[in-house]
Amino acid sequence: MPGSIKDKVAIVGMGCTQFGELWEKGTTDLIIEPVNEALADAGIELNDVEAVWGGTLFSGNGGRTVSEALRLQYKPVTRVENACGSGHEAIRGASYAVAAGVCDICLPSVMKSSRMKDRADCPVCRIAPARITNQACPAFSP
Repeated sequence: MPGSIKDKVAIVGMGCTQFGELWEKGTTDLIIEPVNEALADAGIELNDVEAVWGGTLFSGNGGRTVSEALRLQYKPVTRVENACGSGHEAIRGASYAVAAGVCDICLPSVMKSSRMKDRADCPVCRIAPARITNQACPAFSP
């Protein structure tokens, strides 16, 4: 298929903060926790990451927010916003950088402050409701 990135990119690690009202956590905590989890899951170090895409919506946070939280120096951080698709846009940007051969390892990071209390509020479960009954939703862990 022309223009396809199939077989050129893989997601090798994943991390997620717990869903809920996390009033005790600040933006930095909400960035560091899932990034560290994703790095551990992938078996890599933050120094292995060559570029970062930060997806956010109405937060006012830019790439500098991610850069400072992770203490990244001299690594490009791109902020993307695409309404409810901001997370997808971060993954897409990072994927295309890898597929194009510009980077070997990229990190999409999503900064979103939702107040999801249960699966009914989870956008993944709303898109694929079979996950609620057939198996645990990968995005939701009570």
